[in-house]
Amino acid sequence: MKSLFSIAAFILTVFIVHYLFNITFQNASISLKKLIKIQGFVLISTTIVVLITLKVIYTKPDKTGFTYLGLVLFKMVTAIVFLFPFLTDVSNETKKLVVHFFIVLFIYLIYEVVFLLRHLNAEQKK
Repeated sequence: MKSLFSIAAFILTVFIVHYLFNITFQNASISLKKLIKIQGFVLISTTIVVLITLKVIYTKPDKTGFTYLGLVLFKMVTAIVFLFPFLTDVSNETKKLVVHFFIVLFIYLIYEVVFLLRHLNAEQKK
């Protein structure tokens, strides 16, 4: 329960900081709808990677590294597919959108790695 609460707090904090940064420093250059799409995509892809990796950690711990590497590669490919419609337009808004996307993606990636390392270390201590 504590873990679930910390994950929810992290997600909410990242979204609020992202939204406030967009409003304060960039005069809402990216619409709320696009911010929600970015956050939603990254959240869903991170959740899938974490759940599959946790399953592998607890069932086949020797395959964890390979599985995680493959999932992150798949996540990056889907990120490019997600961004492709925006990349065809070369406007200033598109550049800001891509920067926003990758900042959020890397924040979630760091959290994902720390979260999975805790579980991996706990499993190895058993």
